Amino acid sequence: AIDGKNFDGNAYAQAAIDKGASVAIIENEKYLTSNRMILVENATDALKALGNFIKMSINPQTTIGITGSIGKTTTKEWLATILRNKHKVFASIKNYNTQYGIPISLSLMPTNTEIGIFEIGTSSPSEIAPLSAYLAQNIAMITNIYDSHIGMFENQEALADEKISIVNSMKKGETLIYDADSEFAEKIKQKAQHLTLLSVGFSENADFFIKSITNKKIVLQTPNATVEYDVDFEARHLAYISACVIAVLYAMNLDIATYLPYFKQLTALQGRGQIFECDYHNQKFQIVDDAYNASPRAMLASIAQFDQKQLTTTGKKIAIIGQMMELGKHEQMFHEQVAQKIWQSDINEVFFIGHSRLHHIFSQATACFTEINEPNMNIILSHIASGDIVLLKGSNSINLNKFTQYFKPDQSTKNI
Repeated sequence: AIDGKNFDGNAYAQAAIDKGASVAIIENEKYLTSNRMILVENATDALKALGNFIKMSINPQTTIGITGSIGKTTTKEWLATILRNKHKVFASIKNYNTQYGIPISLSLMPTNTEIGIFEIGTSSPSEIAPLSAYLAQNIAMITNIYDSHIGMFENQEALADEKISIVNSMKKGETLIYDADSEFAEKIKQKAQHLTLLSVGFSENADFFIKSITNKKIVLQTPNATVEYDVDFEARHLAYISACVIAVLYAMNLDIATYLPYFKQLTALQGRGQIFECDYHNQKFQIVDDAYNASPRAMLASIAQFDQKQLTTTGKKIAIIGQMMELGKHEQMFHEQVAQKIWQSDINEVFFIGHSRLHHIFSQATACFTEINEPNMNIILSHIASGDIVLLKGSNSINLNKFTQYFKPDQSTKNI
Protein backbone atom coordinates (compact mmCIF):
# COMPACT_ATOMS: atom_id res chain seq x y z
CA ALA A 1 0.00 0.00 0.00
CA ILE A 2 1.77 3.08 -1.29
CA ASP A 3 1.09 6.51 0.17
CA GLY A 4 1.30 8.63 -2.99
CA LYS A 5 1.00 12.33 -3.73
CA ASN A 6 -2.67 12.21 -4.70
CA PHE A 7 -3.87 9.03 -3.00
CA ASP A 8 -3.27 6.80 -0.01
CA GLY A 9 -3.05 3.14 -0.97
CA ASN A 10 -3.46 2.14 2.68
CA ALA A 11 -7.13 3.15 2.43
CA TYR A 12 -7.68 0.35 -0.11
CA ALA A 13 -6.05 -2.45 1.89
CA GLN A 14 -9.27 -3.85 3.35
CA ALA A 15 -10.96 -3.78 -0.06
CA ALA A 16 -8.01 -5.76 -1.46
CA ILE A 17 -8.40 -8.35 1.31
CA ASP A 18 -12.15 -8.54 0.67
CA LYS A 19 -11.51 -9.20 -3.02
CA GLY A 20 -9.14 -12.07 -2.35
CA ALA A 21 -5.67 -10.68 -1.61
CA SER A 22 -3.75 -13.15 0.56
CA VAL A 23 -1.87 -10.42 2.39
CA ALA A 24 -1.85 -6.62 2.40
CA ILE A 25 1.35 -4.82 3.39
CA ILE A 26 0.50 -1.42 4.86
CA GLU A 27 2.39 1.43 6.50
CA ASN A 28 -0.41 3.23 8.34
CA GLU A 29 -1.66 1.64 11.59
CA LYS A 30 -4.98 3.45 11.16
CA TYR A 31 -5.92 0.91 8.45
CA LEU A 32 -4.80 -2.23 10.31
CA THR A 33 -8.17 -4.03 10.29
CA SER A 34 -7.29 -7.65 9.48
CA ASN A 35 -4.89 -10.35 10.64
CA ARG A 36 -3.99 -10.70 6.94
CA MET A 37 -2.35 -7.27 7.02
CA ILE A 38 1.32 -6.68 7.78
CA LEU A 39 2.24 -3.30 9.21
CA VAL A 40 5.66 -2.01 8.13
CA GLU A 41 7.48 1.28 8.54
CA ASN A 42 7.74 1.89 4.78
CA ALA A 43 5.77 -0.15 2.24
CA THR A 44 8.01 0.81 -0.68
CA ASP A 45 11.06 -0.47 1.20
CA ALA A 46 9.14 -3.65 2.02
CA LEU A 47 8.35 -4.15 -1.68
CA LYS A 48 12.02 -3.69 -2.57
CA ALA A 49 13.05 -6.12 0.17
CA LEU A 50 10.62 -8.71 -1.17
CA GLY A 51 11.97 -8.41 -4.73
CA ASN A 52 15.57 -8.54 -3.52
CA PHE A 53 14.91 -11.57 -1.31
CA ILE A 54 13.42 -13.52 -4.20
CA LYS A 55 16.25 -12.58 -6.56
CA MET A 56 18.85 -13.66 -3.99
CA SER A 57 16.98 -16.91 -3.39
CA ILE A 58 16.87 -17.74 -7.11
CA ASN A 59 20.33 -16.27 -7.86
CA PRO A 60 20.12 -16.25 -11.69
CA GLN A 61 23.45 -16.80 -13.46
CA THR A 62 23.06 -13.57 -15.47
CA THR A 63 21.11 -10.40 -14.75
CA ILE A 64 20.79 -7.90 -17.59
CA GLY A 65 19.72 -4.28 -17.04
CA ILE A 66 18.64 -2.19 -20.05
CA THR A 67 18.24 1.57 -20.09
CA GLY A 68 18.12 4.15 -22.87
CA SER A 69 15.84 6.71 -24.45
CA ILE A 70 14.06 4.40 -26.89
CA GLY A 71 14.05 0.71 -27.72
CA LYS A 72 14.28 -0.69 -24.17
CA THR A 73 11.18 -2.86 -24.36
CA THR A 74 11.88 -4.20 -27.85
CA THR A 75 15.47 -5.02 -26.85
CA LYS A 76 14.28 -6.79 -23.72
CA GLU A 77 11.61 -8.81 -25.53
CA TRP A 78 13.83 -9.73 -28.48
CA LEU A 79 16.67 -10.78 -26.21
CA ALA A 80 14.28 -12.96 -24.22
CA THR A 81 12.86 -14.47 -27.42
CA ILE A 82 16.32 -15.46 -28.67
CA LEU A 83 17.66 -16.75 -25.35
CA ARG A 84 14.52 -18.78 -24.54
CA ASN A 85 15.45 -21.17 -27.32
CA LYS A 86 18.20 -22.57 -25.09
CA HIS A 87 17.79 -21.13 -21.57
CA LYS A 88 15.32 -20.53 -18.75
CA VAL A 89 14.68 -16.80 -19.13
CA PHE A 90 12.57 -14.31 -17.23
CA ALA A 91 11.93 -10.82 -18.64
CA SER A 92 10.31 -8.03 -16.66
CA ILE A 93 6.64 -7.57 -17.49
CA LYS A 94 5.35 -4.77 -19.74
CA ASN A 95 7.42 -1.65 -19.08
CA TYR A 96 7.76 -2.20 -15.32
CA ASN A 97 11.01 -0.24 -14.95
CA THR A 98 10.51 1.99 -11.89
CA GLN A 99 11.18 1.69 -8.15
CA TYR A 100 7.88 -0.18 -7.97
CA GLY A 101 8.00 -2.05 -11.27
CA ILE A 102 11.44 -3.62 -10.89
CA PRO A 103 10.81 -5.23 -7.47
CA ILE A 104 7.38 -6.43 -8.64
CA SER A 105 9.07 -8.04 -11.65
CA LEU A 106 11.79 -9.58 -9.49
CA SER A 107 9.15 -11.06 -7.21
CA LEU A 108 7.56 -12.82 -10.22
CA MET A 109 10.71 -14.67 -11.31
CA PRO A 110 10.25 -18.46 -11.53
CA THR A 111 12.57 -20.45 -9.28
CA ASN A 112 14.36 -22.05 -12.27
CA THR A 113 15.36 -18.72 -13.86
CA GLU A 114 18.87 -18.76 -15.33
CA ILE A 115 18.79 -15.34 -17.00
CA GLY A 116 16.83 -12.29 -15.84
CA ILE A 117 16.29 -9.33 -18.19
CA PHE A 118 15.01 -6.00 -16.83
CA GLU A 119 14.35 -2.47 -18.03
CA ILE A 120 15.57 0.47 -15.97
CA GLY A 121 13.66 3.67 -16.69
CA THR A 122 13.72 7.30 -15.65
CA SER A 123 11.50 10.35 -15.99
CA SER A 124 13.46 12.65 -13.66
CA PRO A 125 17.01 13.01 -12.29
CA SER A 126 18.67 10.58 -9.86
CA GLU A 127 16.45 7.57 -10.55
CA ILE A 128 18.64 5.21 -12.59
CA ALA A 129 21.65 4.93 -10.24
CA PRO A 130 19.70 3.58 -7.22
CA LEU A 131 17.61 1.29 -9.45
CA SER A 132 20.76 -0.10 -11.04
CA ALA A 133 22.37 -0.65 -7.63
CA TYR A 134 19.21 -2.42 -6.50
CA LEU A 135 19.00 -4.66 -9.56
CA ALA A 136 22.76 -5.41 -9.43
CA GLN A 137 22.98 -6.47 -13.08
CA ASN A 138 26.24 -7.93 -14.38
CA ILE A 139 25.50 -6.93 -17.99
CA ALA A 140 24.16 -3.42 -18.63
CA MET A 141 23.02 -1.78 -21.84
CA ILE A 142 22.44 1.84 -22.82
CA THR A 143 20.49 1.48 -26.05
CA ASN A 144 20.85 5.17 -26.93
CA ILE A 145 20.67 8.65 -25.41
CA TYR A 146 18.13 10.87 -27.14
CA ASP A 147 15.60 13.42 -25.93
CA SER A 148 12.88 11.33 -24.25
CA HIS A 149 11.74 12.88 -20.94
CA ILE A 150 14.11 15.81 -21.48
CA GLY A 151 11.50 18.13 -19.99
CA MET A 152 12.58 17.01 -16.51
CA PHE A 153 16.28 17.73 -17.19
CA GLU A 154 18.22 20.95 -17.59
CA ASN A 155 19.67 19.85 -20.93
CA GLN A 156 20.70 16.79 -22.93
CA GLU A 157 24.03 16.59 -21.10
CA ALA A 158 22.19 16.13 -17.80
CA LEU A 159 19.95 13.51 -19.41
CA ALA A 160 23.07 11.67 -20.65
CA ASP A 161 24.56 11.72 -17.14
CA GLU A 162 21.36 10.14 -15.84
CA LYS A 163 21.47 7.28 -18.38
CA ILE A 164 25.19 6.67 -17.86
CA SER A 165 24.69 6.41 -14.09
CA ILE A 166 23.61 2.80 -14.70
CA VAL A 167 27.34 1.95 -14.42
CA ASN A 168 27.92 3.66 -11.05
CA SER A 169 27.52 0.55 -8.89
CA MET A 170 28.77 -2.05 -11.38
CA LYS A 171 31.87 -4.07 -10.53
CA LYS A 172 35.15 -4.17 -12.39
CA GLY A 173 35.04 -6.56 -15.34
CA GLU A 174 31.25 -6.55 -15.72
CA THR A 175 29.96 -5.58 -19.16
CA LEU A 176 28.39 -2.45 -20.63
CA ILE A 177 26.93 -2.43 -24.15
CA TYR A 178 26.35 1.00 -25.69
CA ASP A 179 25.67 2.94 -28.90
CA ALA A 180 28.94 3.52 -30.77
CA ASP A 181 27.35 6.29 -32.84
CA SER A 182 26.08 8.27 -29.85
CA GLU A 183 27.32 11.83 -29.39
CA PHE A 184 27.96 10.73 -25.81
CA ALA A 185 30.07 7.67 -26.68
CA GLU A 186 33.29 9.22 -25.32
CA LYS A 187 31.59 10.25 -22.09
CA ILE A 188 30.25 6.70 -21.70
CA LYS A 189 33.73 5.24 -22.15
CA GLN A 190 35.22 7.64 -19.60
CA LYS A 191 32.57 6.91 -16.97
CA ALA A 192 32.74 3.12 -17.53
CA GLN A 193 36.50 2.53 -17.71
CA HIS A 194 36.25 -0.15 -15.05
CA LEU A 195 33.91 -2.25 -17.20
CA THR A 196 34.27 -4.44 -20.27
CA LEU A 197 32.92 -2.20 -23.05
CA LEU A 198 31.14 -3.41 -26.18
CA SER A 199 29.86 -0.89 -28.72
CA VAL A 200 27.18 -1.40 -31.38
CA GLY A 201 26.50 0.78 -34.39
CA PHE A 202 26.74 1.66 -38.07
CA SER A 203 30.28 3.06 -37.93
CA GLU A 204 33.34 0.91 -38.58
CA ASN A 205 34.82 1.63 -35.16
CA ALA A 206 31.94 -0.22 -33.46
CA ASP A 207 32.75 -3.60 -31.91
CA PHE A 208 29.55 -4.82 -33.52
CA PHE A 209 29.47 -3.02 -36.86
CA ILE A 210 26.28 -3.31 -38.91
CA LYS A 211 27.72 -3.46 -42.43
CA SER A 212 24.48 -3.82 -44.40
CA ILE A 213 20.73 -4.47 -44.29
CA THR A 214 19.61 -5.83 -47.67
CA ASN A 215 16.57 -7.92 -48.58
CA LYS A 216 15.91 -8.68 -44.91
CA LYS A 217 19.45 -9.99 -44.38
CA ILE A 218 21.86 -8.31 -41.97
CA VAL A 219 25.64 -8.50 -42.27
CA LEU A 220 27.30 -7.79 -38.93
CA GLN A 221 31.00 -7.59 -38.11
CA THR A 222 31.62 -8.91 -34.57
CA PRO A 223 34.99 -8.88 -32.73
CA ASN A 224 35.54 -12.48 -33.86
CA ALA A 225 33.91 -12.84 -37.28
CA THR A 226 31.47 -11.50 -39.85
CA VAL A 227 28.03 -13.05 -39.42
CA GLU A 228 24.94 -12.97 -41.60
CA TYR A 229 21.40 -13.59 -40.41
CA ASP A 230 17.91 -13.36 -41.83
CA VAL A 231 15.26 -11.14 -40.25
CA ASP A 232 11.66 -10.19 -40.97
CA PHE A 233 12.24 -6.41 -41.16
CA GLU A 234 14.41 -3.84 -42.91
CA ALA A 235 14.13 -0.88 -40.53
CA ARG A 236 17.48 0.54 -39.49
CA HIS A 237 16.56 0.94 -35.80
CA LEU A 238 15.41 -2.70 -35.59
CA ALA A 239 18.65 -3.87 -37.20
CA TYR A 240 20.50 -1.96 -34.47
CA ILE A 241 18.47 -3.67 -31.74
CA SER A 242 19.16 -7.10 -33.26
CA ALA A 243 22.89 -6.30 -33.16
CA CYS A 244 22.57 -5.31 -29.49
CA VAL A 245 21.07 -8.76 -28.84
CA ILE A 246 24.09 -10.39 -30.50
CA ALA A 247 26.41 -8.25 -28.36
CA VAL A 248 24.72 -9.70 -25.26
CA LEU A 249 25.22 -13.25 -26.58
CA TYR A 250 28.91 -12.40 -27.04
CA ALA A 251 29.15 -10.94 -23.53
CA MET A 252 27.70 -14.18 -22.16
CA ASN A 253 30.32 -16.24 -24.05
CA LEU A 254 27.63 -18.04 -26.03
CA ASP A 255 28.11 -19.51 -29.50
CA ILE A 256 26.53 -16.77 -31.61
CA ALA A 257 26.24 -18.91 -34.74
CA THR A 258 23.85 -21.35 -33.05
CA TYR A 259 21.39 -18.53 -32.24
CA LEU A 260 21.33 -16.82 -35.64
CA PRO A 261 18.51 -18.98 -37.13
CA TYR A 262 16.19 -17.74 -34.37
CA PHE A 263 16.41 -14.08 -35.47
CA LYS A 264 13.82 -14.74 -38.15
CA GLN A 265 11.30 -15.06 -35.27
CA LEU A 266 11.68 -11.39 -34.31
CA THR A 267 8.89 -9.00 -35.22
CA ALA A 268 8.00 -5.43 -34.29
CA LEU A 269 6.06 -5.20 -31.03
CA GLN A 270 2.54 -3.81 -30.89
CA GLY A 271 2.66 -0.03 -31.06
CA ARG A 272 6.33 -0.08 -32.08
CA GLY A 273 6.24 -0.23 -35.86
CA GLN A 274 3.86 -3.15 -36.34
CA ILE A 275 2.09 -3.11 -39.73
CA PHE A 276 -1.36 -4.61 -40.26
CA GLU A 277 -4.06 -4.65 -42.92
CA CYS A 278 -7.46 -3.02 -42.40
CA ASP A 279 -10.77 -3.42 -44.18
CA TYR A 280 -13.24 -0.66 -43.25
CA HIS A 281 -16.45 -0.21 -45.25
CA ASN A 282 -14.77 -2.02 -48.17
CA GLN A 283 -11.78 0.32 -48.00
CA LYS A 284 -8.58 -1.73 -47.67
CA PHE A 285 -5.53 0.06 -46.31
CA GLN A 286 -2.48 -0.44 -44.09
CA ILE A 287 -1.74 0.97 -40.64
CA VAL A 288 1.82 1.42 -39.40
CA ASP A 289 1.27 1.25 -35.65
CA ASP A 290 4.11 3.18 -34.02
CA ALA A 291 1.84 4.76 -31.42
CA TYR A 292 3.22 3.35 -28.17
CA ASN A 293 5.34 6.40 -27.45
CA ALA A 294 7.28 9.25 -29.04
CA SER A 295 10.43 11.19 -28.36
CA PRO A 296 11.54 13.87 -30.83
CA ARG A 297 14.30 11.66 -32.27
CA ALA A 298 11.99 8.66 -32.58
CA MET A 299 9.28 10.82 -34.14
CA LEU A 300 11.65 12.19 -36.79
CA ALA A 301 12.96 8.70 -37.55
CA SER A 302 9.45 7.30 -37.85
CA ILE A 303 8.41 10.07 -40.26
CA ALA A 304 11.57 9.57 -42.35
CA GLN A 305 10.96 5.85 -42.59
CA PHE A 306 7.29 6.41 -43.48
CA ASP A 307 8.34 8.91 -46.14
CA GLN A 308 10.48 6.20 -47.77
CA LYS A 309 7.68 3.62 -47.85
CA GLN A 310 6.58 2.75 -51.36
CA LEU A 311 2.88 2.77 -52.20
CA THR A 312 1.87 -0.34 -54.12
CA THR A 313 -1.21 1.36 -55.59
CA THR A 314 -2.41 4.90 -56.24
CA GLY A 315 -3.17 5.43 -52.54
CA LYS A 316 -2.05 8.20 -50.18
CA LYS A 317 0.27 8.46 -47.20
CA ILE A 318 -1.62 9.74 -44.16
CA ALA A 319 0.13 10.60 -40.90
CA ILE A 320 -1.80 10.83 -37.63
CA ILE A 321 0.61 12.58 -35.30
CA GLY A 322 0.11 12.81 -31.54
CA GLN A 323 1.69 15.39 -29.26
CA MET A 324 5.07 14.50 -27.73
CA MET A 325 4.90 14.78 -23.95
CA GLU A 326 7.39 15.58 -21.16
CA LEU A 327 9.43 18.04 -23.24
CA GLY A 328 9.11 20.99 -20.85
CA LYS A 329 10.61 24.22 -22.17
CA HIS A 330 11.69 22.42 -25.37
CA GLU A 331 8.14 21.53 -26.39
CA GLN A 332 7.56 24.13 -29.11
CA MET A 333 11.01 23.72 -30.67
CA PHE A 334 10.72 19.95 -31.01
CA HIS A 335 7.20 20.10 -32.45
CA GLU A 336 8.37 22.69 -34.97
CA GLN A 337 11.14 20.30 -36.05
CA VAL A 338 8.58 17.54 -36.53
CA ALA A 339 6.25 19.76 -38.53
CA GLN A 340 9.10 20.89 -40.78
CA LYS A 341 10.10 17.26 -41.39
CA ILE A 342 6.53 16.43 -42.40
CA TRP A 343 6.17 19.40 -44.77
CA GLN A 344 9.42 18.36 -46.48
CA SER A 345 8.17 14.80 -46.99
CA ASP A 346 5.80 13.32 -49.55
CA ILE A 347 3.16 12.58 -46.91
CA ASN A 348 -0.18 13.59 -48.44
CA GLU A 349 -2.36 14.30 -45.41
CA VAL A 350 -1.60 15.02 -41.76
CA PHE A 351 -3.82 15.02 -38.68
CA PHE A 352 -2.41 16.37 -35.40
CA ILE A 353 -3.85 15.42 -32.01
CA GLY A 354 -2.65 17.43 -29.05
CA HIS A 355 -2.97 20.59 -26.97
CA SER A 356 -4.43 23.60 -28.76
CA ARG A 357 -1.30 25.66 -27.98
CA LEU A 358 0.53 23.55 -30.58
CA HIS A 359 -2.09 23.69 -33.33
CA HIS A 360 -0.55 26.76 -35.01
CA ILE A 361 2.62 24.74 -35.63
CA PHE A 362 0.59 22.27 -37.68
CA SER A 363 -1.46 24.90 -39.53
CA GLN A 364 -0.75 23.14 -42.84
CA ALA A 365 -2.27 19.90 -41.53
CA THR A 366 -5.55 18.55 -42.85
CA ALA A 367 -7.01 19.01 -39.36
CA CYS A 368 -5.94 19.45 -35.73
CA PHE A 369 -7.80 17.98 -32.74
CA THR A 370 -7.29 18.10 -29.00
CA GLU A 371 -8.35 14.47 -28.45
CA ILE A 372 -9.41 11.23 -30.07
CA ASN A 373 -13.19 10.87 -29.88
CA GLU A 374 -15.88 9.49 -32.15
CA PRO A 375 -16.58 12.68 -34.17
CA ASN A 376 -12.87 13.29 -34.75
CA MET A 377 -12.30 9.63 -35.62
CA ASN A 378 -15.09 9.83 -38.22
CA ILE A 379 -13.53 12.92 -39.80
CA ILE A 380 -10.19 11.13 -40.13
CA LEU A 381 -11.82 7.96 -41.46
CA SER A 382 -13.58 9.97 -44.16
CA HIS A 383 -10.15 10.79 -45.62
CA ILE A 384 -8.90 7.18 -45.74
CA ALA A 385 -9.45 5.12 -48.90
CA SER A 386 -8.28 1.83 -50.39
CA GLY A 387 -4.55 1.69 -51.04
CA ASP A 388 -3.67 4.25 -48.37
CA ILE A 389 -0.99 3.78 -45.72
CA VAL A 390 -1.64 5.37 -42.33
CA LEU A 391 1.09 6.15 -39.78
CA LEU A 392 0.21 6.42 -36.08
CA LYS A 393 2.91 8.12 -33.99
CA GLY A 394 2.60 10.00 -30.71
CA SER A 395 3.05 9.82 -26.96
CA ASN A 396 1.15 7.04 -25.22
CA SER A 397 -1.06 9.42 -23.23
CA ILE A 398 -2.55 10.84 -26.45
CA ASN A 399 -4.29 7.46 -26.89
CA LEU A 400 -3.60 6.86 -30.57
CA ASN A 401 -3.93 3.19 -29.66
CA LYS A 402 -7.69 3.74 -30.01
CA PHE A 403 -7.12 3.43 -33.75
CA THR A 404 -5.49 0.02 -33.40
CA GLN A 405 -8.18 -1.12 -30.97
CA TYR A 406 -10.76 -0.09 -33.53
CA PHE A 407 -9.24 -1.88 -36.50
CA LYS A 408 -7.48 -4.93 -35.07
CA PRO A 409 -9.07 -8.10 -36.57
CA ASP A 410 -9.30 -9.80 -33.15
CA GLN A 411 -11.37 -7.00 -31.63
CA SER A 412 -14.86 -8.25 -30.76
CA THR A 413 -16.17 -4.70 -30.45
CA LYS A 414 -15.39 -1.48 -32.24
CA ASN A 415 -16.45 0.98 -29.60
CA ILE A 416 -14.18 4.01 -29.41
